[in-house]
Amino acid sequence: MENTERNVDTNKTLLQFNKKLFEKNFHQQRSLYIDILMSASEYVHDFLFNGDIYSKVLVQNKYILSTIISSYIIFTKLLGPFLMKNQKPFQLNKIMIVYNFTLSTLNAYLAYHSFRAFFQYWNVRCSFNGSTQHELFMQDESKYVWQLYLVKYLELLDTIFFVLRKKYNQISFLHVFHHSAVIVVFWWILYSRVIGMYMLFAVCLNNSIHVIMYMYYGLSAMGPHMQKYLWWKKYLTRIQIIQFSAIQLYMLHDYISGCNPMEKLLKSSRNGIHYKKRYQRKNCFST
Repeated sequence: MENTERNVDTNKTLLQFNKKLFEKNFHQQRSLYIDILMSASEYVHDFLFNGDIYSKVLVQNKYILSTIISSYIIFTKLLGPFLMKNQKPFQLNKIMIVYNFTLSTLNAYLAYHSFRAFFQYWNVRCSFNGSTQHELFMQDESKYVWQLYLVKYLELLDTIFFVLRKKYNQISFLHVFHHSAVIVVFWWILYSRVIGMYMLFAVCLNNSIHVIMYMYYGLSAMGPHMQKYLWWKKYLTRIQIIQFSAIQLYMLHDYISGCNPMEKLLKSSRNGIHYKKRYQRKNCFST
């Protein structure tokens, strides 16, 4: 009888010990997972919203840019079609709907901030580059330029989806060149800190056009029953031509009027590169 009671007490003690051990391990693991999630969320937030452009590896390292662009061109023009040669086209309608409406929303968000900054600095447009107003712009608005740069990488998926759906007629030289060149231009803007008012004007129009374009693509991906509501498709090309013409006229006006002459642009570019070198030296010494 005594042995039985002793065994029961021992089992109870073991159960209590195991329970406490389990609870301890559970709390430790939960704390670990929470710390990992918090660190990941802080990293994502810093990556997306930190306006310190020169801390971004996609700006600092031009070899990453070259690798991404080269891989994009090779995949869309050579490797992708080769891999899809004996495959059926992927049905990506649901993904395309989410993707296009997401990009339409992102471009609307960036268009709003572009127009806000454009009108905010309109009165100093002719003395913008190299001025204290330009430095103020870089402090307050650079995160939006950075986010726009990231969106241009996201837009490379346009062509990837064409490959997976075997829509090779859409993958023209102009299409691939446009997506590649836009990323290189934005990289140079961030690298050299040259953001003239004509660039801001171009971004305002371009983002607005992309809101309409990606909305059209999203609605079109919903199926044939949506075509009767997309009568305005024929105006998309006209709007793009008007956008291109308006940007060229604005730049020509600024150049002729002396508001943004080429010498000022080149000087601002050199100043931006010198600023980057000073920034890198300062960080090097501080670490």
